[in-house]
Amino acid sequence: MSALYDATQYTLTQLDVGQTYSPQLNLQGGFSTARNYDWSGHFGTFEFGAKVRNAHKFEDARDPVFNSLDNPSMTGFLGTFANSNYYDKHYTFGPTVDYSKVTAYFKSHGSDPNFFAEDVASSAQNSFPNNYDLVERISAGYLMNTLDFGRVRLQTGLRFEGTNEDVLGNQVLFDAHGNLCNGPTDPGCPPNFTSAVLPVRRTSSYLDPLPSVQVRFRLAHDAAIRAAYGRGISRPNYSDLPPTFSSQGNNNEIDIGNPNLKPSRANNYDLLYEQYLKPLGLLQAGFFY
Repeated sequence: MSALYDATQYTLTQLDVGQTYSPQLNLQGGFSTARNYDWSGHFGTFEFGAKVRNAHKFEDARDPVFNSLDNPSMTGFLGTFANSNYYDKHYTFGPTVDYSKVTAYFKSHGSDPNFFAEDVASSAQNSFPNNYDLVERISAGYLMNTLDFGRVRLQTGLRFEGTNEDVLGNQVLFDAHGNLCNGPTDPGCPPNFTSAVLPVRRTSSYLDPLPSVQVRFRLAHDAAIRAAYGRGISRPNYSDLPPTFSSQGNNNEIDIGNPNLKPSRANNYDLLYEQYLKPLGLLQAGFFY
């Protein structure tokens, strides 16, 4: 067990320093209008509107991997932090590495071929599967009606959301030895090989009707009970959708994205008690599922 905490038993064998540029631009516009009316002596409001949102998200990642050729000892990069009572006194934490010492060493020797050599295949595995370009357009419209019946207010609505997605990812091709494909004669590379990094594009679209209803019953002493139902949607994370695929067999690593991921949909139920305070304020207690 003593060797586990012996810094001389550890060496620097590999280093990767990643940089990622991942901006997102959202453009959206919408409108809504409402009209009050009277229905058999009951006050009502009818409202409708629409909104379009266009999101453009891309990621440009560069995460090169460098193999250390001289394998310096951990003793040259030791940090000062240690904890002999780590994890409720079950483990000793340390010795630790000072990250700034490692990066300083790499800055001084990274360009020297006697100290570091880039692992081209691992660099490609770390970088290209993370790069993508995605455009998502959501077109939505809604209808909503509110009616007052004495102490009861009834609000019903229906929203439609149409989603269109266009996403570009990368497929990285490796040969049977874990190196980037060079040509169709490499073992494990496809016969129609054109490039080790192939852009792949996928498009999808779907429409969701999302109904809702809310009932509010006004009680005495400035209180009310509110019950609501609504259907909601949660779309997949952008970074999970690109049609990326790479499999480097020599390090048992697979990167894959799934453009066929479906959004999650939920039925939401709320029951709420409201107490209005004088002169200002509101106290609420509720249950939701």
